[in-house]
Parts: sequence; structure tokens; C-alpha cells
Amino acid sequence: MARRVFFSFEFKNDIVRANQVRNAWQFGDNLSPMVDKAGWEKVKAGGDTAIKRWIDNAISGCGVTCVLIGQQTHARPWVRYEIAKSFLDRKGVFGVCLRGMQNFEQKSFLLSGPNPFEATRRAYSDKYAIPNYPIYSWRQNNGRANFSTWVEAAARAAGR
Repeated sequence: MARRVFFSFEFKNDIVRANQVRNAWQFGDNLSPMVDKAGWEKVKAGGDTAIKRWIDNAISGCGVTCVLIGQQTHARPWVRYEIAKSFLDRKGVFGVCLRGMQNFEQKSFLLSGPNPFEATRRAYSDKYAIPNYPIYSWRQNNGRANFSTWVEAAARAAGR
């Protein structure tokens, strides 16, 4: 069954890596809306309300959220909001570690950043009990071959 996936990630450092994951998994219109830098700047110019509206609309059209984990993903407040929103909307959620994947400058990072699910649990601990979602490594767990399996597992875990 085809699933629509929302990709959550830290734009500045990981857009190239995010596109590598998305491009490796293109099946029709199963991709969530993704804005380019100009589009993101336009959304940001509308303030927090506009950003939340864009995120809420994008997540509502998807059954699964994939958090692409770079070195700074955990520190991005909008990633934490996207994880919490996905939890509240009962979406399937999982993470993919981007360690070892290259950026525009052909550089890769050797250490993973902190767990963004843990950062979200801490940020929202007074409101929600964010679960410990599974995290896979794009390189070590052969994401190109296994991404669809991860999507299906997340969807099933959420009852979708």
C-alpha cells in the first residue's frame, strides 16, 4: 500500500541529505510537500502561526512522519513541534540517521546528533508522553532497500 510520508529535518544543514533520502524513495505522489529555501523564507515571514499552519497542513495529508536526523536536528524547535504534532495526530513515526551521507560540499559527519525524540520528550514532558520511536541508519541499515519497510512498520505501529 502506498503511504504519504512527511519528512522532518533541519533545513540549513540537511536539505541535501534529505533530498537524497526522498529521491531514493519516489513512488508517485507519496512525498509530502517540501519547500525550497525561497518557499521556506516566505513561510517563515508569516511568523509562527504561518509556520504551524504549513506544518499542520503538510502532516495532515500524510500517514507517517520520518525524522531525518543530522547533527543539529534535536535543537530545531520546529522538528520537535512536528514530532509532537505527529504523535497527537496518531501518525506513524520513525527516525533515519543521516550520519555518513554527504552535503553540498561533499562533506559528511561521523558522529550522530542527539536523539530528537528524546529532545521532544523533554520539551513536551508536561503535556505529552512522546514514545521512543525507532531510529534506523540510512547507510548501515541500507535505507535505499529498506525505507518502504520502515514506513510500513511505522504505519502499522500507529494502527494505519
